[in-house]
Amino acid sequence: MGYARDRIYFDRRVPADLRDALKPGGPMEFLVPQSGNAAFLDLHLRADGASRERPLNKRKASAALYLGTTKALDLHRTTRGLFKFEGRKNSAQFSHLENHTEWAGLREFTTLEELAHTADKILPPFIAKVAEAAGELAYVKREGGLQTALGLASDRSWLIDREVIVSFESAELRRTEKDRLQRPVLAAISDVGRVPGRPSSFGDKLDGLAVDHAGRLLVIEAKHGDARDELCWTPAQVAVYANLVSEWIQDDESHANEVLNGMIAQRHEILDIAGPLPQVDVARPVVPVVATTHPVGEAEWVNPRMSRVADAVSRACPALQELQVWQVADAGEIANVGLGNLLS
Repeated sequence: MGYARDRIYFDRRVPADLRDALKPGGPMEFLVPQSGNAAFLDLHLRADGASRERPLNKRKASAALYLGTTKALDLHRTTRGLFKFEGRKNSAQFSHLENHTEWAGLREFTTLEELAHTADKILPPFIAKVAEAAGELAYVKREGGLQTALGLASDRSWLIDREVIVSFESAELRRTEKDRLQRPVLAAISDVGRVPGRPSSFGDKLDGLAVDHAGRLLVIEAKHGDARDELCWTPAQVAVYANLVSEWIQDDESHANEVLNGMIAQRHEILDIAGPLPQVDVARPVVPVVATTHPVGEAEWVNPRMSRVADAVSRACPALQELQVWQVADAGEIANVGLGNLLS
C-alpha cells in the first residue's frame, strides 16, 4: 500500500515493539545509557515519518546510539517487525566489531528475541568499555560533551530530540521553502560589520528540540565555546531554524502536538525518568536558544559581536526577541546567562 507524503514532515515516534525493547526490563535495555556512562553516550529514536497516513507499527525505525556527536551503533526495525544491528563504519570505536565471530549474526534481520539472545552476550560489555574510554578522546570531549549534556533532564528544560531534520515532500519544495525562510535573515545580517565568517546560507539540521516547564518548544543551536567566529553568528542560524519549526507546526498544529508529545512520552518511558511528563503547547511561540559551553573562549570578544548580530536579525525575525543564551556544564547544569553575558 502506498502512502501520500506530507508536504512538510517531522515525526520520530517509533513502533511499540522497539520502544518496549528499550524500556527497563526489555531485551535491549543495555543500549540506554546509564548514569555511569551518560557523559558521552546518548540514545535517540529515528523513524520514517514521511507520511502521517502510515501506522506506527508499519514504519521503519531505529534506535541510534551516539558517542559524542558520532552515531556509532543502530538497532534497525523493518516495516515487518524484524530487527538487526548496524555499526557505523566511520566510528573507529565500534569498527573492530566487524572481526567479532558473533557480530555477523547481529547484522542480519531476524526476530527481536533471536537478536537479543546474541546481542546480550557481546554488546553490553563492549559498550561499557567504549564509554569508559570516551572521555580520553579529545574530539568526544570537545564536541560530544555539550550535545549529550543537553540530553540530561534539568530544572530548565527536557530534550525531545537531537540532530532534527524537518523534511519536505520534494527537493524543489525544500529549495523554495528554505530560500523563503532564510532570505530575510541573510538580508538582515548583510550589513553587520566587523564580525568574521558571515554565513551565506544555513544548513537543515537543528541541534536540538526541547520543552521547558512552561510548555514552550525550544529550538536549540549548540556551539562549543571555542568556536569563536561561528558562535557570533548563532542568533541568525537559530532564527532560521525557529522559522522552519514554526512553519511545520502551523502546517497542522494538531498533528505537531501529537508528534511532539508522543516523542516525549516514548523518551520518558525508555529513560525511566521520574516525575511528571512535560507537555508541549504548540499554540505558544517557539523559543530560540543558543547553547554553548562554560567557559567560552574570548567571551569579551564574542559578546558584543553576537549582540550586534542578534539585534540585526530580531528586526526581521520577531521570534528572536525571545532568544535565550545558555552556558551548559558537562553534567547538564544549564545557566541562562542572556545575550551579551557569556562567561569565560
